[in-house]
Amino acid sequence: MTAKLVIWDLDDTLWAGTLAEGDELVLKANRIEFVRALNQSGVANSICSINFFDPAKAALEEFGLWQEFVFPEIKNEPKGPLVKSIIDIMKVSAADVIFIDDIEHNLQEVAFFNEGIVCLDANDPETDKQLAALVQELQAN
Repeated sequence: MTAKLVIWDLDDTLWAGTLAEGDELVLKANRIEFVRALNQSGVANSICSINFFDPAKAALEEFGLWQEFVFPEIKNEPKGPLVKSIIDIMKVSAADVIFIDDIEHNLQEVAFFNEGIVCLDANDPETDKQLAALVQELQAN
């Protein structure tokens, strides 16, 4: 698996908890390590999250992570077109993009709107193994 861009969901993907429900957000430390390692290896990271922009940005700033992401799409709109927008702005092929989300409907919608994109289920333990392998491969080159 290769990638030029990884697009992350926030709630129950990058952190445990749901921002809009007032949950205490707990970062998934391994995912943050992946974001930083990918950035250091030349793979960009972005966000596509159904949330309110200002609270999501504030949470990411509080965690010291806002600067790790480019062209975030944080709004209450369908994810398929939002991911397409990020891909178009980045001028990459969907085949060079990984999208990670915890909701099956979002994964299917993004795959429908972005032919060739790699969609990974945030709840599947294999996802972290695939990301670890990607990071290891990038760092070896």
